[in-house]
Amino acid sequence: MIIIFYADFIGLKEKCDEIIKKGWIECSNHNTGNAGLLLERLLGLENHNFCFPDYNGIEIKTKFINSISRMTLFNATPDGCLFSAKRLYENYGYPDHNNKNFKAFHFSFGTNRKTYLNNDIYGKLYIDRKNRKIVLKLYDTNNKLIDEETSWSFDLLEERLSIKLNYLLIMYVKKTKFQNKYYCKYLYYTFFYFLGFEEFLNSIEKGHIKIAFSINTFRTGKRAGKIHDHGTSFVIDINHIENLFCPINLDVRNH
Repeated sequence: MIIIFYADFIGLKEKCDEIIKKGWIECSNHNTGNAGLLLERLLGLENHNFCFPDYNGIEIKTKFINSISRMTLFNATPDGCLFSAKRLYENYGYPDHNNKNFKAFHFSFGTNRKTYLNNDIYGKLYIDRKNRKIVLKLYDTNNKLIDEETSWSFDLLEERLSIKLNYLLIMYVKKTKFQNKYYCKYLYYTFFYFLGFEEFLNSIEKGHIKIAFSINTFRTGKRAGKIHDHGTSFVIDINHIENLFCPINLDVRNH
């Protein structure tokens, strides 16, 4: 199922222009995600539903100038088997660095090279076009396949992309600290449109997109000792963004 949303480019352009005119804006801390949260608040998106685009059909991302970073495209829990993340955490997690009594599973996987987990186990993504799914395959040191139960169907991923990422805006930002306070300055932005699912698969095959797990354990409170799944993310090297999205020719760049 492909879903196309109406995209309010003009409305978002006008709001972003006003934010840029504000210059330096105080933010709560220096965390990399804070610039995006501040931008969402300035756009009036505090009650955002993460299953859909941020602003009237357009997904919004921020990028710090002169930084090398990855950008989260969307989150998608594996649908190949039930409780995939919990199974990976329990079977292949490592002792949490902050508390050895608890486990953690923080790994990124790509198709172009294997990722070392622990206990001489390695993981790598494989695109199975015949069965229309992306598979996380785990191997031992002898390159013997020991696990291939974790996967994402093409149907799941196509639907997630068509809902979330038909259109994209990247806002470029600087940050600074002055008198123990943090500030962001939004500089300019670019609109993009999604090039299609085949380009998404190609970007994964080239290693430009990886799948990242972030799972640890609740350390305190009523849920102490239970799994804390922060989500499974599809992340792209920002330097390869134009392999997946094409800039829209609007006069939106401001200096």
